Amino acid sequence: EEGDHDNIQAGIDRNEVAAVTERTIDVNDGYSTYFAAHNTTIFEDIEKDLTIGDTILITDSYGNPGYYQVTDKYVYQRGEDKSGTPAYHYFYENTEEVIYLQTCVEGSATLLYIYTAVRV
Repeated sequence: EEGDHDNIQAGIDRNEVAAVTERTIDVNDGYSTYFAAHNTTIFEDIEKDLTIGDTILITDSYGNPGYYQVTDKYVYQRGEDKSGTPAYHYFYENTEEVIYLQTCVEGSATLLYIYTAVRV
């Protein structure tokens, strides 16, 4: 759900991958994109299969491939920020060609995994 920051959870709950971006997803535009999905859908095996150093292929809205290397994995505690600011605000405010992948921690209602991957 491009650009629909207030309803990203609704997209995730419909078992879609929600992309937080203000523009069409373009692997050559120099901007970051934030993807989020439940760990019971498209990101089902991300926690056990994705490790730092892995390469991810993203195909953009124009069919262009972009390769990204996973550089970090964070555990984010929902509710830790009392302002109610969604997790993606801490990572997404970036002006580099970076992707972020967010999914729930299995068995937890409050923990999220957030992976960072940079263009290679």
